[in-house]
Amino acid sequence: MLQTFSFRKSRATLLVALFGALIIPPSDAGGQQTTGPLRHAYTEYHNERYSFSFEYPRDWNTNEALDGGAVTIAPAGAPHRSKISVSGEVVQADETGRARTMEEDFESHLASIKKARPHASYRISNVVLQKKEATTFRGFRAIASTVTYDIDDQSWINEGIMFHTQDDHYTFSIQIQCHADEIPIFQAAYDEILETFRRLGPPK
Repeated sequence: MLQTFSFRKSRATLLVALFGALIIPPSDAGGQQTTGPLRHAYTEYHNERYSFSFEYPRDWNTNEALDGGAVTIAPAGAPHRSKISVSGEVVQADETGRARTMEEDFESHLASIKKARPHASYRISNVVLQKKEATTFRGFRAIASTVTYDIDDQSWINEGIMFHTQDDHYTFSIQIQCHADEIPIFQAAYDEILETFRRLGPPK
């Protein structure tokens, strides 16, 4: 009886060791552990103009807007419209000079997705607002949304979160825009950005 127990215990110990070796992700040379199903190593991005930071896959490409207010990230080789974008900007005002509310800001975002593009290779159709949810993000009022649409008869998705500062003076947005089949590639990076996004201070 004791021998049987010892055998089972030894086998269990071996299985635990093997299983642990399989699920513990390796560390890179810098000491950071890789995370997520694609086992990326992450690095940190800092936006100087709007004072925010987040972590993104180290081997992905970044492209910062000329005005410094937005950055897009995407894996090498991804279609040029497939990306995650993170942006900050001053909330636009209406004709009276009143800053748009977050609801109005979101409607403007939705309209920009629906807007027809003049180039024949970029025809948007079948735009559907799948989800629009009032929530909070980092203590700010926010709207989380999912929009689906077709580009040249191919299914695309825009998933994101938008939030305003308390005075409605600044708006921030984090969103995926990609082919529906690419969601598994982008989702882990998007979740990491949401998890690590921080405002570091007032915009400059």
